[in-house]
Amino acid sequence: MEINYFITARAEETVQGINVSLGAEFAKGTEPEIISATLQGYVQKNVNQRYMNVTIHYNTKEQDFEDINGAFIDTGFLTLVMPLISEFHEKITSTITSL
Repeated sequence: MEINYFITARAEETVQGINVSLGAEFAKGTEPEIISATLQGYVQKNVNQRYMNVTIHYNTKEQDFEDINGAFIDTGFLTLVMPLISEFHEKITSTITSL
């Protein structure tokens, strides 16, 4: 039996009152290929508040979304989350050699 060990990276941030959780799993010496982002919180839609719950998988090699799933997705938040995903990925890649 072969056992594979992985490194898990996590970060949390708040964007306009929405909680954003970022995560990636990767093997030592490699960059994460997929970064996950979960967005949760209330967004104002016209006169109503809606609870947004979204999970995003972003492919760093293809620089594109693998999938976006959730309820009451405010697409405007995708442009706000992309800089966080990029920063998260850059911080991981800059520290890989020290792991």
